[in-house]
Amino acid sequence: MTWTDKDMCIAQWMLAEYRKQDYLRGEFRQMSCQYVMNNNFAFGGVNTSLIFRRWS
Repeated sequence: MTWTDKDMCIAQWMLAEYRKQDYLRGEFRQMSCQYVMNNNFAFGGVNTSLIFRRWS
């Protein structure tokens, strides 16, 4: 870890709205949403965003 990674892990350093986020890992939560977005950032300029809308 670099010094910025360690500092970003400290809850007091983060903005208040980010401290309250709920992260899931290895599990899922059922949600009702109209749009979802997935970002992919890569070296060499191949950056992609996929946005899906619920079929209606």
